[in-house]
Amino acid sequence: MRLKLQALPILSLLSLAVLTACGGGGGSSSAPTTFTGVVVDGYIEGATVCLDLNANQACDANEPNATSKAGGTYSLDVSGVDADKLKAAHLLTVVPIDAKDSDDKGLTLGKAGKQAFNLLAPAAAFVNSDGSLKSAVISPLTTLVSHEMISGGNTLETSEKYVRSRLDLAGDTDLHQDFVAKDVTDLKSKAQMLAVAMGEVKAQVLEYQGKEQNERDAFLAALTYLQTQAANLQKAYDDAKTADTLKKTLVQLVADELKKENGSAKPAIANLVAEAKKMTSSTAAASVVAVLEQGFYTAEAVFEDCSQASYYCVHRYSQVQGSGGKINLSRDYKLVGSSWQLESNTSSTTWVLVDGKGWVQDSNCPDGTVTYVADSTGGATIKSCNGLTEKVTARMVDASGKTLKALLLYPPEGHEGVTMPSGSVLYWIDLARTQDEYQIYTGSKVMKPQNYTSAFSSLDDYIATYSTTKKNKDNWDGLNFTFDENGTSSGGKVTLWSNSGKTIGSADYERRKISGQEVLIIKATLPDAERNGEWVMFGVKDGFVYNGNFRSASAKKSSYPFFNKTMINAILNAGNKPEVLSN
Repeated sequence: MRLKLQALPILSLLSLAVLTACGGGGGSSSAPTTFTGVVVDGYIEGATVCLDLNANQACDANEPNATSKAGGTYSLDVSGVDADKLKAAHLLTVVPIDAKDSDDKGLTLGKAGKQAFNLLAPAAAFVNSDGSLKSAVISPLTTLVSHEMISGGNTLETSEKYVRSRLDLAGDTDLHQDFVAKDVTDLKSKAQMLAVAMGEVKAQVLEYQGKEQNERDAFLAALTYLQTQAANLQKAYDDAKTADTLKKTLVQLVADELKKENGSAKPAIANLVAEAKKMTSSTAAASVVAVLEQGFYTAEAVFEDCSQASYYCVHRYSQVQGSGGKINLSRDYKLVGSSWQLESNTSSTTWVLVDGKGWVQDSNCPDGTVTYVADSTGGATIKSCNGLTEKVTARMVDASGKTLKALLLYPPEGHEGVTMPSGSVLYWIDLARTQDEYQIYTGSKVMKPQNYTSAFSSLDDYIATYSTTKKNKDNWDGLNFTFDENGTSSGGKVTLWSNSGKTIGSADYERRKISGQEVLIIKATLPDAERNGEWVMFGVKDGFVYNGNFRSASAKKSSYPFFNKTMINAILNAGNKPEVLSN
């Protein structure tokens, strides 16, 4: 199954398979009166703690609030808050530059070289089944859980699972514990690193924004960075700590890695801001199924003159329509002359690994073979014809009277000011497979570098050819790497290189067998920001090695734009193309 996803004017078509929205939980008849707990990285004193009831990631005057004391303790009066609203809310902590962290021996953040940052915690994690409240810990770890719930629309349990995976923590790790009081060394050091990075990235975003500084966008951008780049940051920090001869502090090491040109941990600030704005400028769709059954569209090369293009260019739009629990996909229309014509499905060179089946062609599914089921929270789960399932959340923007540039659609030069008419709606779609995704592209085999006339037939030969000792660097999707010595049949390490040939870090690689098929995964995030969270992968099929990509079920993806019928027609009209066909 394949939905077409792309932001104007990107030409490549991206695939989507599942639509869902998840949300809160049931209420309680109890009426708790006080929320107490601690704010911890080390213990934070002098921070504002509040119950963010309206989900705007700010402490408003009418929301319960308090200031954390020595030892990070706080107490919120929540006696007037409805139990259901309390459980659905998140605890927000604003940590200013003059707050004190017990890690810093009495110094303020500023004097310790740190930047101001914010923290979150899901209230639901601290509400007992009878409605009574437990002591609530607010930390960098709980912050990532809250952010996943808010931005991804996932349940508390699913969000915890995803965050553990991204931070490489054991599946039973309690993310809501006071790891300082319990002296959990690994969690303490990880939380310290995350807090420093959160403040540094937020400061970089605010500097980037200049006069148009937006605290909420900066906060969410910093969290998006941690959700997508935590593994790269951890690896860069570990490498820097090992190589450090000056005995720098954790704060200095992390800050240096975040500013290092071409470094694997350096944040792409503009992309992070764009992702944050997608969230802050939109509202969650009440029902993804309703959006699906209303139908939505995307388009390709609307404004381009394909007769003059020096690249592959086709005027095209796609439609997704659900009805009666089934989805009609593959509604791809190509402009032929002055009219749209439905394109027939073609054989795909993309293959995915399906448990129990091996490699399965990831082609467009025939109408009626893709199903969706609504859940109790307004979301849905969709099952593809190849057996894979995915979930997606949807956010909506009233696009009436707004320009394409203001809507973050980045059209070609000269079309930034195209304004949408009344009734236009933009949908930001987030997708997540419910299982790890292994994907290869069989359009061309991986060829040997000696003469490029013969292809690799095994991963052993491929690793040996691109080893550090032979000094052959391979490049896939902008990632340059060589395999280090002393690798085993299950994995090892790679050295990462810049395009100019400089060493920029290292990463682990892993070899797996899935349903009898062998794959090699390099655990480094691809440079392409449109595919955040994807790792380089190579797979063996029918005796040949092919390029591919791996994405963990927990990986956070970028949001992609779709349009209602009013908006797609306005975009097509602005590009002098006919309106969509009526079905």
